[in-house]
Amino acid sequence: VGTLFEVGAGRKSIEWAREVLLAKDRTKASATAPPFGLYLVGVQYPAWLQIPEISPGLWFFNQGFNK
Repeated sequence: VGTLFEVGAGRKSIEWAREVLLAKDRTKASATAPPFGLYLVGVQYPAWLQIPEISPGLWFFNQGFNK
């Protein structure tokens, strides 16, 4: 996430992010993003995999995560 943040902020290029991923070396990446405030809400798969989309349901929204 920290690496993607650098690209989104315009400080690094998309090509740099690709190089970081291909290097498979954590020291080449930017700072690790802090874990608080990050929530996985859903995953989207390519249509050819035919994996049905599942809604997070009311449980997720009743936990106060949407604030």
